[in-house]
Amino acid sequence: MTFTYDNADLSTTIKRYRHKGSNYYIEYLDGSKSDYYCSSENESQRIEQIMLDQALDRQGMMDLQNMSFAKTLAISGAWISSAACSILYNNDKFVLGTLAMTGIVTGCIVARSEAIKIQELKKYKMFLEMYSDLHKINETELLSNLEPEPIYQYPLTINNVDNYSYGQMKTLYKKFNETLYR
Repeated sequence: MTFTYDNADLSTTIKRYRHKGSNYYIEYLDGSKSDYYCSSENESQRIEQIMLDQALDRQGMMDLQNMSFAKTLAISGAWISSAACSILYNNDKFVLGTLAMTGIVTGCIVARSEAIKIQELKKYKMFLEMYSDLHKINETELLSNLEPEPIYQYPLTINNVDNYSYGQMKTLYKKFNETLYR
């Protein structure tokens, strides 16, 4: 998870974790880290359940339509600014042209930022849709014969979703549904 939703506490939102033996290392979205010793065999499952709950909460709080609208609005603003810039440039209105260029750059930045958030939400949504049925298929079969090979060395868990790109998750999602429903 690389971003969160409004009013979420970044210091308790788990970005990722790792463990070596009984030592657990957790990184939170605010950049803080914690480590502790736990001998319980179920600790990884407990942390992953927390991460799943966080992802479900975020999916419920984020509105893809509003994000898509913001992206569309930003792109529209960039087009309008671009048109205004070309008109104003011919009229030698340098100051207004500069403002129009600022609008273009801002629109592109906002559109890119929103696109990244939308792709991450969609990536997590695909994972969450697969999660309850992952036990029904052979994960090795699902992850085999996919390109590029090195990325698929990570098991498909909530902790590793960020290791997969949006395109790779789409490929896994498609193969998962083909495997499950054949």
